[in-house]
Amino acid sequence: MTALSTDDVVRNLRDLPSLPAVVMELLDSIDQQDVDISVLAKKVSHDQALTAKTLRLANSPVYGLQVKVTTLSQAITFLGFQSTRNLIIAAAVTGCFPEGQCPGFDDKAFWRHSIATAACAKVLARRMKFNQDYAFTAGLLHDIGRLVLVTSFPALYAQAIA
Repeated sequence: MTALSTDDVVRNLRDLPSLPAVVMELLDSIDQQDVDISVLAKKVSHDQALTAKTLRLANSPVYGLQVKVTTLSQAITFLGFQSTRNLIIAAAVTGCFPEGQCPGFDDKAFWRHSIATAACAKVLARRMKFNQDYAFTAGLLHDIGRLVLVTSFPALYAQAIA
């Protein structure tokens, strides 16, 4: 196996996939100060997977709601804009990298780990009175270098994993 230098990585770095346009539109909507929940819910409803994840999160034991959330508007209201924003980012990032490029790299396990780290970072930030959104994003992206290696040097990274 050949050792990679930083220059090798930078020289051969392909662009990492960007978030889909619909996700960028959703994030832009959430960041507007006069965002309307019904408009946001309608935009989320265009993505079946994101709809399911939003409802699942709102109904999870983490929120301890006494009633079952059945609509996106209810879910977004209970979750709040920042939790909804974090969910959209996490869901989008989990689906934007191709599978099976690198033997030995389990993309699903990678994303489970990234999301779990993001959730833990958010909990720690809350206890430390630190910005929870920054912590969530940092946790989500903490292993981004592994994705650079998987997308730019899949054969070499597969050897390293083996």
